[in-house]
Amino acid sequence: MLRPMVRLIAAIDSKRGLATDSGIPWDLPTDRAMYRALLKEGITLMGAGTYEPKAKPSGNMPVYVLTHRTQPLGEGYQAVHDIATFFREHAGKLINDIGGAGLYQQTLQYADELILTQVEGDFRCTKFFPAYHTEFELTQTGDTQTENGTNFRFETWRRKLPVTS
Repeated sequence: MLRPMVRLIAAIDSKRGLATDSGIPWDLPTDRAMYRALLKEGITLMGAGTYEPKAKPSGNMPVYVLTHRTQPLGEGYQAVHDIATFFREHAGKLINDIGGAGLYQQTLQYADELILTQVEGDFRCTKFFPAYHTEFELTQTGDTQTENGTNFRFETWRRKLPVTS
């Protein structure tokens, strides 16, 4: 059965932290540029907590938001109410899952690849990326870079065994 290629994209600290209650606790322009470049291909999926109704997505493609809301979303966004149905409807396509924490938890089981920015240090985050080391193997590591006093590197992880669902 044909299924989508699901890629989770995230920046995480040494404790798998994604963000604090105030937002992302690091400022890495190179990471943001890489993130924007990755989203130029495929379909973008985000969780309701990541959705910002005032921000309009860049590009011509809609951004899909997994939500329980019934009211319309902002221009350029489309609501998704069932993740399994969404994946079936987009079989054969690349889906870029940009989180947040709740969406990553729901979709890790479908992921083929993780594109992670590993941010060195514990930023006392309150939102976390799910544990992934047992199901994925590191296939590519970039050099450590430093911006705004923060060390980070880009990593690509691939699923050890193919997704069957």
